[in-house]
Amino acid sequence: MADPPGPATLPVLMYHSVSTVPAGPLAELAVPQRRLREHLAALASAGYRLVGLSDALDLVSGGFTDPVVAVTFDDGYADFLDALPILLAVGAGATLYPVVGQLGDEADWLGDRAGLFGRLLDWPELDEVAAAGVEIGCHGLTHRPLDVLPRGQVDEELRIARERLTERYGRRIRSFCYPHGYQDAAVRAAVARHGYDNACIVGRALHTIGADRFAVSRLLPTPEQTGEQVVELVETGGPAWAARLRALGQPAWRLVRRQVFRISGRVLT
Repeated sequence: MADPPGPATLPVLMYHSVSTVPAGPLAELAVPQRRLREHLAALASAGYRLVGLSDALDLVSGGFTDPVVAVTFDDGYADFLDALPILLAVGAGATLYPVVGQLGDEADWLGDRAGLFGRLLDWPELDEVAAAGVEIGCHGLTHRPLDVLPRGQVDEELRIARERLTERYGRRIRSFCYPHGYQDAAVRAAVARHGYDNACIVGRALHTIGADRFAVSRLLPTPEQTGEQVVELVETGGPAWAARLRALGQPAWRLVRRQVFRISGRVLT
């Protein structure tokens, strides 16, 4: 008898800050502790195995057929320390993507909203996260959009950040997260060339098993969503129009950003 087919898709969740912020453009990126606990507990109760992204990709590519959800956190805010006991309580793994060149500082890429999420983890705190078993990925050196930078600067962002993490933790850094989610074929090739073996975008869709490991799409749980709604999100992928709309707008927006960067050196996000 043939083995049962494996899953066709992999849900990957994208979190940022474990906090609450005022209503505004960044509100959906702040999920408070109680809501994060609700999300993860609901998924665990529904039978999902919760792991980091590299582990999830290894499982599904190896033929693992039980339901899996990858859990990721971008930027590396210090409030991730509040997420650690929640992850441990439900037996969940995760991948954290720190901005290596700005550890301990505020997220200056947020401009005048930089203080909303508080500071980023510093090196000793990141050590604590790594010691707890969380996969340490990489979110670049300075969180600049790589798809508009000259190749030399792209290589510098990827190489220096990975070297610092590898030297610190003595292990291969496998997973990369594109700053602001921006990438193209050249950036994906550069990430692979610098030794990463997977990378994630925003996407707002389920990742298709067997698709490009350097463009893993993710889903964004929001602070308004209940645990039950997040279970539905990973089962359905959410509204298809959201992913299509984002994909359709990216090429034109990339051209605008590249033109502005060439003329003024200003980086639009």
